[in-house]
Amino acid sequence: MNMMSKNKLIITEEQLAMIANVIKEDAIHKSLIKQVGDYLTKYYTPSFGTYKEKGVYNNEPMIQNKIDEELITPKNLLKHLIDKFKLDQEFLSQIIRDWYDGKLDSNYLLSQNILSTK
Repeated sequence: MNMMSKNKLIITEEQLAMIANVIKEDAIHKSLIKQVGDYLTKYYTPSFGTYKEKGVYNNEPMIQNKIDEELITPKNLLKHLIDKFKLDQEFLSQIIRDWYDGKLDSNYLLSQNILSTK
């Protein structure tokens, strides 16, 4: 007969509040990633720009605006997102990198754990 024992974990109200706060912060963090990621997917697409330097053609990562099909640099997109979402540069840069590389999924976790200071 296979018997499973049930263990109880007893925590204080202070510990419960700490756990609830961590869960709340995680939900907010994922919500911000989702919001920015959805915006990027709706209005932009990863692309490449080609330029010639010293007789050699080079590809550079660029972002194409879906509305006017203009190409912008990731740096200019970052400036726009900072103005729009009022989030810190490092956090938004990581979202852009992960979105560009196709690493944003339904779990809304970043490939590098960077927290927002919003």
